[in-house]
Amino acid sequence: MVKKQNKERGREIMSMFEKIKDKHKNTYIKRSQLYDLTGGIITAKTMAIFDCKGVGINERIVIGRETAYSTDAVIKWLENNTEQIK
Repeated sequence: MVKKQNKERGREIMSMFEKIKDKHKNTYIKRSQLYDLTGGIITAKTMAIFDCKGVGINERIVIGRETAYSTDAVIKWLENNTEQIK
């Protein structure tokens, strides 16, 4: 039963990533949009700290005071940094 629940939870997480990709058709996602796209899980401040520590999303651009990430890189980073707790 636990394995079935974990599998279902895993599908929910992957579904969240697909929804982000479907919802956001642009090539880039602004750092400030991550909060809304992840349901409040990742804030702009948190991602800025991750970037400074070298553990954030690698593919990013800066225009003026705005930082944006490649949509594909955001999805990949979320997939690689999401851990499912039993």
